[in-house]
Amino acid sequence: MRRRSSLTAEKDSDPELKQRPGRAAAHPATRGRQGPGEEPRMGKRPFRRLGLLGKIKRMMMVLLFVYVSIPFIIKLFPSIQAKLVFLNFVRVPYFIDLKRPLDQGLNHTHNLYLEPEAGLKIGVWHTVPAQMWRDAQDKDGDWYRSTFSSAHPVILYLHGNAGTRGGDHRVQLYKVLSSLGYHVVTFDYRGWGDSDGSPSERGMTSDALFIYDWLRQRMEKTLPLYIWGHSLGTG
Repeated sequence: MRRRSSLTAEKDSDPELKQRPGRAAAHPATRGRQGPGEEPRMGKRPFRRLGLLGKIKRMMMVLLFVYVSIPFIIKLFPSIQAKLVFLNFVRVPYFIDLKRPLDQGLNHTHNLYLEPEAGLKIGVWHTVPAQMWRDAQDKDGDWYRSTFSSAHPVILYLHGNAGTRGGDHRVQLYKVLSSLGYHVVTFDYRGWGDSDGSPSERGMTSDALFIYDWLRQRMEKTLPLYIWGHSLGTG
């Protein structure tokens, strides 16, 4: 009895000999080792950065999503399509006074406004041939209209979407055509530049036909009237 009691007391005093019910005490030498039938413990995986191929795949997925979404967005919001086609809200260069073509380097150009419809005004520029630039100084609209009866042919320029009749690249074209001996007449469709109204395909066509007829009434019948369209203006 004394020997059994001493063994029990020794067992209780030694924490290594204590056992939980139903489980055997683990020997210090076997701690951390995988026993038979035990599942391996999974440690935390280190964070892996995306490689170049992974970044390209992710970018392609984003582009594909945007590409597929565009038709649905346009279907739900038709007004967006008109904005993307006409881009009339883009004015480059900004902060220019279209009433003063001289500020754009056109010292032989007259600004005027015509009404293709009642209550609707569109802005127009008339650049005379470069040979007339001296005579054009400080002249009014009546003088510019009288020059259509000269022997110089006329080019009606229909600009594309975005910007105004005062765009830098367009101004350079007016100068080139003027130096070749042409009258150059250009305008901003309704909804563009300082013209009234809102843009539409029908409105653009109506404005172009109105300016064409207006020129024909003031030109010599024998002189040609050329139409130069760019981008959207070719339609």
